[in-house]
Amino acid sequence: MGGRSSVSEIPLTTFIPPPASLGVINSNQLPFEVQRTYWLVSREGAFSRGFHAHRSLQQVMFCLNGSATLSVHSRDRMETFELVEGGAGIHLRGGLWREVLFYQPGTVLLVFASEETDENDYIRDFSQFMAWSEHG
Repeated sequence: MGGRSSVSEIPLTTFIPPPASLGVINSNQLPFEVQRTYWLVSREGAFSRGFHAHRSLQQVMFCLNGSATLSVHSRDRMETFELVEGGAGIHLRGGLWREVLFYQPGTVLLVFASEETDENDYIRDFSQFMAWSEHG
């Protein structure tokens, strides 16, 4: 499956003077005005979250601790990205199916969203997502 990537990377500026590190994300680095911010914390071993798409909501995900794998599906492409502590954030535009696999306890993902929660924006069934993306 060729073509252009469905996502883009957002750099994270990190300063690592002892005894702590400082990560900086300026609002002008994000491709939208943030309406909601939330985080996910892995408290157990390996597990997955997501398994949905958003019709229009955009997100940028950063890993603040640990690591996770992000799988992104568009109508004609599937891509996998490693989210690692201090690494670039991933910008997900609307119209993409996403799944996140956490590997270890203590992994923390920080997510910036372009809209507040709206249940009507979610597509929670993959076959419905594929049908919607064919006609969307």
